[in-house]
Formats: sequence, structure tokens, C-alpha cells
Amino acid sequence: MKKNITFIIWSAFELIIIGSVFGLLILTFYNAGHVINFIKSCNPLTLILFITAIFAVIVSFTCFIFQAAKQDTWATTVPQEEFKFVAKGESLSKIIHNLVGAGLDKDGNVTSDPKKMVKIYYNPIFQLLQKTLGIYWVSILFPARRVFSFKIDKYKLIQESELPEKHSIKDLVEIEKGVTINSLRRFFPRPLFIPAVELQDGIFVDIVVMSEYEAINPYKAVFKYKGKFFPLLDAPTEGAVNDFGSTIKYQDLLKTKRGKGSDFSEKIIGMIGSKVEETTGIRQNACYIVQFGIPMGEPEVVAASQAKEVKRLEGEGVKSMADAKAYEITTLATAQARSFAAPVEAMVALKVDPNIAAEQVGRKLSLEEVAGANSKIVTFVEGGSSTKTGININTP
Repeated sequence: MKKNITFIIWSAFELIIIGSVFGLLILTFYNAGHVINFIKSCNPLTLILFITAIFAVIVSFTCFIFQAAKQDTWATTVPQEEFKFVAKGESLSKIIHNLVGAGLDKDGNVTSDPKKMVKIYYNPIFQLLQKTLGIYWVSILFPARRVFSFKIDKYKLIQESELPEKHSIKDLVEIEKGVTINSLRRFFPRPLFIPAVELQDGIFVDIVVMSEYEAINPYKAVFKYKGKFFPLLDAPTEGAVNDFGSTIKYQDLLKTKRGKGSDFSEKIIGMIGSKVEETTGIRQNACYIVQFGIPMGEPEVVAASQAKEVKRLEGEGVKSMADAKAYEITTLATAQARSFAAPVEAMVALKVDPNIAAEQVGRKLSLEEVAGANSKIVTFVEGGSSTKTGININTP
């Protein structure tokens, strides 16, 4: 705040100097009658002072305009593929942008048709500033007219290599609340952590998905909802993922293709439809799975998940709880640590007591011997016949 006040005072002082020098030059021209006559009538010293004054005006104005753009006051800069908004109070005055091969039409929609594009500026001086220096004029009436800023909750995807050895799926998404921004990107990603998605076979999984969005009408997102449009994007995505989960079993989820062109992405976008796009002015171009796994640190969720799985297994002929747990450990270990699953299956096939097999698997998991040092398999309870495991399923 102090920095801004200092800049405003300095800028006002500089504008007074520029105006004074420029006024003196005009007055001089007026009295001389004509520039050429004035130059001819000048002695060398006067001519030097005259040229110096013109140069001083140019340099001072250039310094002023660059500083103003840096501070987002009378002028601003716009990064490529972003929008900024000039506001008068809380109302929109103008949208300025730096789109590649596109622009805005009269309704504020992004268009690539040159015939429909509306110019940002009609003043040739402002056009020159934009094209040569990349500086966008805001208004001489600052701060009555200013670059609009708004707050968002920023979601960032964290790479697993940056996390501790033992971490939950939730740790992959870092949330920074109340971040102030003054521009909107045309294309932007947004990760989303969705907890305890119940699958068709009753197993619960935590899922992190990545959505890719495109702003097609920036006015709606920023001014209609005052920048609070992200919840309107997150809620339908979470609902669609939960609906998808109810149609697929855990083993089939393990086989689900990841990435933008996956069936998952097409199904999620199809479930959401165009209503969100029409409402917010933001289009969802993709939604794909980043990571999923059995919930950690949620005993009630894990218990419910395991209880339903045991009930299902009993219906398939697995009669005892110990057998069910051995079956569960074997199949889950196979999903991500196949090199360790084979010995476990061999133990069960050789009629080794399932409780002993479960205990040995649990101890090995707790020692992090499965799949080496980079294993993401973790234990909830160490040892005993009630060993429970949780596995983060890594992206193939």
C-alpha cells in the first residue's frame, strides 16, 4: 500500500513536469508563429534547450508509462492468452486481452473470426503503445477507473516426488485460499481432490482428477460471479465423478485409461453437459484421473469399504473373514506390487494359514519392502490377523 501511494505521488509530480514542459513548448510555438521560423530565430543555446526539453518530455513520458504499467495503474501489461478488466467502481468498463489468433466479439465471447472481433482501442496512440511496447492504456482517471482484482482459492497439483514417502491422495492437491489476482487466463488447469467415492462393488476410493478449462466469455466468470466461479466448476465435476464411480468396480477402475483422450474424460464431460458453460462462461475441455487409492486415516470409511467387500466375497464362496482379508491383500498388492503378489498367492495356494499370510504381508508392508523404496503402499495397522492395507495406485 505504501509503495502504491509513493508511486502515485511520484507519477503525479512527473505528470505536472511533463505538462509544464509541454505547455511551455506549445506557448513557445504559438508565440513564434511557426516551428521553422522559431528554429531559425533561435540562437544555438536556445535551440539546444528546446531539443533537450522535447527529449525530456519523451523520456519522462516513457518512464511514466512503463512504471504505470508495472504498477497496474494508468496502464498495464497483459500476458499472452490472458484477460484483464478495467473497472469503474464494481462495473466493467473495458476488457483488455492478449489473445493469439482470437479476440472478443460485441457480446464478450471469444472468437477467431476477424470480422466479429471488436478492437480494444480506437485511439491510434493507444494502439501504437499496445503493438510496439506491449503496454495497454487503462485510463487517465485512475483510481476511479482501474485494473479489476478479485480473490480465488488456488488449487495446485503437487508432484509425488515433492511429497514425503508416506502421503495420502489428498496431499497431491495444495489449496491456497484467498489469493488476489487481476487477470484471467484463457486456458487453465484445475486439480480437484474428491474423497470417498463409492464404487459399484462398495469399495471407497479417494480420487484426484485434473480438469482443463477454457474461458469463452470472461465477463460472466469475473463480473457476473465476482470471480467466485470455481465452486460452480468444482461441484459438477465432483458429482459426475461420484456418478461415474457408482458404475464401475475397483478392478475395472484399475484398468481405466488415464489422460485427456480417455473414455473417463469423455464420460465426465458428457455428464456435466453445457449448462455450466452457459452459466459461467467457462468451458471444460478435459477431465482425467491423476491418482486414486484406498482412503488413508479414515477408519470409518475403510471399515465400511472392507465390510462391503467381505460381504461380496462371501457371496462368491469366500467364507471366513481371514480368507476375505487374505484375498483383499492379495488382490490389492497385485494391483501395484506384482513382484510381491506372486509369493503371497503361492502361500495361499500351498494352504498356508491365511492369518499367517496376512501377518507376513502386513509386516513386509510396514517395512516398506514392497516394490522397493519408491513404493506408495502403506499400512493402517501393523501386524496381526487384522492387518489392513491402503494402496495409492500410481499412474501407469
